[in-house]
Amino acid sequence: MSAADLIKYIALLDLTLLLIGTGSRLYAFKKLHPAFRLLVVYLLFVSGVEILAKLYVYGWLSGYNLYLLHIYTLVEFVLLALVYQYILYLPPKKNKWLRLYFLIVLISISFYALISLTTSSFSPENFELYSKLFVNGTMIALAIRFFISSLKKPERYLNHFNASAYFNSGALLYFAGSFIIYLIINQMIQAQLSETLYIWLINVLLTFVFHLACVIALWQKDSQRTKTLLYG
Repeated sequence: MSAADLIKYIALLDLTLLLIGTGSRLYAFKKLHPAFRLLVVYLLFVSGVEILAKLYVYGWLSGYNLYLLHIYTLVEFVLLALVYQYILYLPPKKNKWLRLYFLIVLISISFYALISLTTSSFSPENFELYSKLFVNGTMIALAIRFFISSLKKPERYLNHFNASAYFNSGALLYFAGSFIIYLIINQMIQAQLSETLYIWLINVLLTFVFHLACVIALWQKDSQRTKTLLYG
């Protein structure tokens, strides 16, 4: 079995996981803590993007689907940044500075996406996505901050620790691995597609693990609202 075949099969498995794991949780959407409501929205958005991408892969749509990564990166940042705003439980002053930083990143990657969407040919040999590095670096920092905060002041996270920990662990693994992958890919412009297939295979595996962690988080009992909210 070739690397390309493995990528297709794992991607299909990932889409199945998203549709079943997230879709079956929609009945309890109103009961979920706001952070995990946003996580549901994020996973549904990912499902939509994956379905659209596969229309290109299987020939229902012509051209390259790489432009979707710019849109995906932008929406991914917005939704996951909001998730972390809920689960980090920062003091108002620090939360204000974090929101300002999020706004700066959002404007930067929006501007980058706009330029790329209007000027790039989106061929695999010439594709680059530096905004993904920016977003991944931010998410890594947020994930590490959550781990440190939960160790220093665990009482803040007791109500929703299991769900938050599953999500955060998956996020740290995925974004750290993805950061390295996109750093390599951006240095391999003009390389043959076959030379990057195994790198994309690792990325697909990391994506599946992250989505699995997110689905597990949604099915934790403490993903729901509690009468006493320690954050959010």
